[in-house]
Amino acid sequence: MLDPPPSLRPTSDSWLPTGTHIPNGVYSTTAIMTVKQWFNRSRKYSAADCQTNQVDTNNNAHPFYNYKSGRWLYNEHLRLAERRLHFNIDALCQIVAKSVRQSSDDITLFTKIAEGGSFRVFEASFQDGSKAIARLPYPCTIPRGYGVASEVATMEFLRSQGVPIPRVFYWDSSASNEVGSEYIIMERVPGRELSETWQTMTFKERMAVVQKIVDVERILFGIQLPIVQEVYLGPSSALGRLLSICGDTKTDICLPLIMGLGGVAQNYPQVQIKHLVDYLKVAPHLVPSGEELNAPTIRHPDLSPSNIFISEDGNITGIIDWQHTAVLPIFLQAKIPKNFQNYGDDDSENFRRSKLAEGIDVMSESDKKVEMELYRRRQCLERDAKQKDADEQMHQVREAIGVDIEGWVPNDEFKSAKARAKAMKSEMAQAADSENERREFEKLWPFQDHEETD
Repeated sequence: MLDPPPSLRPTSDSWLPTGTHIPNGVYSTTAIMTVKQWFNRSRKYSAADCQTNQVDTNNNAHPFYNYKSGRWLYNEHLRLAERRLHFNIDALCQIVAKSVRQSSDDITLFTKIAEGGSFRVFEASFQDGSKAIARLPYPCTIPRGYGVASEVATMEFLRSQGVPIPRVFYWDSSASNEVGSEYIIMERVPGRELSETWQTMTFKERMAVVQKIVDVERILFGIQLPIVQEVYLGPSSALGRLLSICGDTKTDICLPLIMGLGGVAQNYPQVQIKHLVDYLKVAPHLVPSGEELNAPTIRHPDLSPSNIFISEDGNITGIIDWQHTAVLPIFLQAKIPKNFQNYGDDDSENFRRSKLAEGIDVMSESDKKVEMELYRRRQCLERDAKQKDADEQMHQVREAIGVDIEGWVPNDEFKSAKARAKAMKSEMAQAADSENERREFEKLWPFQDHEETD
């Protein structure tokens, strides 16, 4: 375990309270049950008061331990298994309470509020109205240990530089603890996600928010850093050990290693060593020679509207999800954030004032959602280079079906996406020039269960 720094430790002598007990009644995924209500009920979890079936919290089927926020069109059993995590809820509640100098008896509600790409997020509500957040990485989230340690260090460092980031109360980068999982306990920032408020904002309010996002980016790009790597508390650095394998510590050579340590790569280092060594042969020829373009720069890896919290008066109250943040040369960092891009759109690339399509009021909900997202991007974006053509056809197929790169879809869109994939597969198979080609196409169709290799 990488010990939390003194500034993050609770000031009390003992970490876990003695003789305390968390009643299971505070666990509810729908924010219904309170501690007081629980003492009149059995020690079982209830998904909602309106449901009659109850599930033991020690049961692996408990919603806290399993991914429930979407479906996968193919290889779903693998994706669900990767995200299944059985941990000690009682121990987590005790740690959350102690980290904010409260008793576990003061918790009135403990609920799962989100499931992202790497973390499961819980919220603890206390009798005095305060709240705290607990983030637990999935078992498949890599690099284990280093990911949590790096994110905490990044948050603390950038918060000291004036970036609006939640405070970290406590953390553990090892799963060998009372909870049985790595975790980060952090402040619950006020406000709402920008993704929830954008559609109700006026054009002037939207532009003001975008300007505030640019101001945050200006802070990040203005921070002078000595080296290209991830941020850690103390001397521990996985980068140094990996660099020693390849025998070179030059900044312009370590580029591929940084990207792998940031969680982008899907394999462990020992599987990648051959590819890394090969890459080192060409890396010096890919990096600009100018010192200015190689300046070490830190930037949020996923500056999406759902990671930005906004107050009622339009100020940014917090930016979350700093996992996989890395310090990279500025020539790699200087680009439009993915969720504000709109490449290939004629209106955006020719500075035309955005406006909603005619007939949006009579569109289906799915078509209206697509149009509103396009409208949002047009308002955010000014001119930039056109999108590269690589994998464009596959991207268009995914867009038509409505899935992401892993085949994920929201729960309520699973059946319709499945039907669209089936229809598209049938149509494309019929266009094959021969029976052999058709069979080969059906065998290699990517939107179905298939074997996965490292």
